[in-house]
Amino acid sequence: MLFGRRVLFALSTGVGLLVGPVGASWAIGGTLHAWGGDVSGQVSEAPAGSNFTAIAAGTGHGLALDTDGRIHAWGNDASGQVSGAPAGTNFIAIAAGEVSSLALNGAGSIVGWGADRSGVLSGAPSASGLVAVQLGAQGPAPGADPTTPLGSFGVALDMNGEIHAWGSDAMGQVTDAPTGTGFTAISCGGMHCLALHSGGAVSAWGWDSGGLVSDTPTGVSFASVAAGLLSSLAIGGRVGAIEAWGAGHGGGGPPPGGGYRAIASGAAHSLAIDASGAIRGWGLDLSGEVSSAPSGTGFVEVAAGTYWSLALQRNAQTVPSLTIPRTLALVVLLVGIVGFPKLSLAKWLTSRVSR
Repeated sequence: MLFGRRVLFALSTGVGLLVGPVGASWAIGGTLHAWGGDVSGQVSEAPAGSNFTAIAAGTGHGLALDTDGRIHAWGNDASGQVSGAPAGTNFIAIAAGEVSSLALNGAGSIVGWGADRSGVLSGAPSASGLVAVQLGAQGPAPGADPTTPLGSFGVALDMNGEIHAWGSDAMGQVTDAPTGTGFTAISCGGMHCLALHSGGAVSAWGWDSGGLVSDTPTGVSFASVAAGLLSSLAIGGRVGAIEAWGAGHGGGGPPPGGGYRAIASGAAHSLAIDASGAIRGWGLDLSGEVSSAPSGTGFVEVAAGTYWSLALQRNAQTVPSLTIPRTLALVVLLVGIVGFPKLSLAKWLTSRVSR
C-alpha cells in the first residue's frame, strides 16, 4: 500500500535504473477517527495527530502505527494489551484481539503482549519474514455472557504466501488452516478466518455458524476480505461490490453498488469505504458504532471492534512533479526502447540540449 510508505520511482535507461524517492509527501500519514462505545476509553483516548499509517481495533482497545513505525495503544488495559506495547520504531503491522495484541517488527517477526490466552503469545512462530498478522477472538457476541472468555488464536502470512496458525483450535481455526502458498491477505473474526489467494479465490475455515465458512462464495475473483465475530465479507475484484455471508449482519446487509475500497467487520456491525473515500456502515447500532461514523471523504482504512469503530483519514497531499526537459525525456525513451547499442544517438541528442 502506497499510503504511509516511502516508495521509489524507477526509469529504465537500457543500461540501468535511475532510482530515487518519490518525495516526502508520499510518507505523510493520516488522522484517526474513533466512534461508538467508549466503556474503556477506546474512543475518547484515541491519539491525536496526523502521522498515522495503520490501525487495528480489538474488543475494547485500539492500536495504530505512525510514519516511523512506532506503535500507539489505548483503551482497555486489563491484561496489559495497551501498556505492554513495545517501544521503538520500524514496526510494519499490528493486530488487536480481545485481551492481546500482536505486531510485526522490521524483520517480519512477531512481537506479542497482553494475555497469553491459549498460547496466542508464547505459541507464536519465531520465524522472520512474515508480512501480515491477525488475532482471533473478538467478543462476546450479542446476548452472550460477557464474562465468558473466548479462546485466542493467531494467524500470520509469510513472504511466500503461506499461512501460519496457532493458539486455540476449538473450532479448527488452527488445524483447518489452508496449506500451500500464494495467499495474499488474511482476516480473522471470533473463531473463523478468511484468506485471499493470488487468483482472487477466498478460503474460509473455523467456526461455521450461520454459514461463515460453508457459504463462502466461489466463481468470483475477490480483491479483499474481512472476518467479523459472526459475519464474513469480501470485495469483488472487478466491480468492487461487497459480498456478505454468515448470520451476523444485524438484520441488514451491505450497501449496494460497487467501487468499494476497504471493508471491516466487528462483533455485530460492519464498515466499508466507498469510491469517494466516504465511510458506509450497517448492522447493529447499539452504541452509535454505525450512526456516529464521521462524514467526509479521504478515508483509506476502517477497523471494527466490539461496538466501536476506528478509521484512518488520509491527509491532503500533493504529488510532486518531476520537471524533465522534453529532449531528455526523449533520450530516456529512446534508450529504454532500443537499448545500449543506440546509446550514441542518446549522447548526440543530449549534446544538442546543452548547446
